[in-house]
Amino acid sequence: MKTKSRNVRMKSRKSKSNKALTLKKITMIILPLITLLGIGIGVYAVLIKTPLLFANSESSREKKFFKDEIVYQYGYEVRFNKVLRDNGGILAVGSYLKNPSEKYQLLVVSFDENGKELWRKEFGGTGDEWAFDIAKKGDNYIIVGTTSSKEFGVKGRYDALLLEMTPKGNIVWSRIYGGPDWDRAYKILNVGDGFVFVGDNFKKGGDVVENFGEHDYWIVKVNPQGNIEWSRSFGGIRWDRAYGADYDPEYKMIVVTGSSNSFTDGIRYDGYTVAYDLQGQEIWRSVLFNSNTLWPLDVTISKSGIFVGGYVFEKGKEKSFIAKISKSGKVEYIKTFAENTRIHSLKVIEDDEEKVTLMFSGYKDNGTKSPWYGQFIVTNVSDFIIANGSDNSKDVVIEYPIKSEYGMFFSTTVDSDLIVFSGMNFVNNKLAGYIRIIPR
Repeated sequence: MKTKSRNVRMKSRKSKSNKALTLKKITMIILPLITLLGIGIGVYAVLIKTPLLFANSESSREKKFFKDEIVYQYGYEVRFNKVLRDNGGILAVGSYLKNPSEKYQLLVVSFDENGKELWRKEFGGTGDEWAFDIAKKGDNYIIVGTTSSKEFGVKGRYDALLLEMTPKGNIVWSRIYGGPDWDRAYKILNVGDGFVFVGDNFKKGGDVVENFGEHDYWIVKVNPQGNIEWSRSFGGIRWDRAYGADYDPEYKMIVVTGSSNSFTDGIRYDGYTVAYDLQGQEIWRSVLFNSNTLWPLDVTISKSGIFVGGYVFEKGKEKSFIAKISKSGKVEYIKTFAENTRIHSLKVIEDDEEKVTLMFSGYKDNGTKSPWYGQFIVTNVSDFIIANGSDNSKDVVIEYPIKSEYGMFFSTTVDSDLIVFSGMNFVNNKLAGYIRIIPR
């Protein structure tokens, strides 16, 4: 592990009179009332009563964010892998490509409440850099990603990367973590006394203290200064990759989810969700599977349980799925729906004795991949569990595909007043960073 605070090529510049930022106003989507007969958009099961999507949207928009979407064009390609609401605005992290002959650079862009760019920070070297997630650290931010630039001290093909950044975009410190081969990080969690990043490793050595085969889940706890406190791997003899993670402060439990073919015939992938305590000890593991491949891509924790989302291959079709796991690791429910879709991200927005509502996002492929989001609603939690996915369960799926030549969402962020989806969209013959904003 090496600290790199200097010798880094960074560029920072303020936007000028809306240049490099294209704002498109679109009419807000208002969800029709779903009736007893199941009239609505994308309803997959009967629901006794479903209210309008966000009944208080007018009051929310009077005092909160004032744009429905942000389309951000810069160079040849931009991807916003995650956003963070802060100080009334939005901080977006991802990557950009200046032109096809160059390497990806890590990108951070700050927008005000009107969607106007406040500042932009680029970070990169002679290799590729991507940012995948961001978390708060007091007034500052911790950004996690992956780098292949040898001048930063990369030990193998890729190393995990952490940056601490100020609200003005100044880098406080940067560190890399890895072994002799392929090591990446996709998620960062604030766990109170430090941070946990999650990704995958490929070979033992350096910061990788154990590896069981090829790719393994990689879970690393660092202190607020970025020093490693412990490192764990999970997997077997083949490919095991972690993509989603969340933290339960009540149970002091880190939950990681991903895919594995190490414990199958090597062809079929199952979903493994693993829980750790703050000392890195495994608490439990849970497996999700179907007849072919099941690929979890995100996990979110609420007071009623743990929800996992991703995609499956089912009867020759690719579908999305949402599963519920208890906080003791018992699989309680799994539901597949929506052909030709993938869930990349999901978050609980409402959770009580009568109803659980999850927002999800990813893409829908009708010949062309396009950004796609929606709601998964259950009106009776006990029925949700007891029914175990049968026709008696009172769940409903509401879909919102966005017309696009090409694009997808990578993240879903839920705040007290807004729900924000981020990803990319093909605009004017270029891939633009894309943010969709919905009031609650």
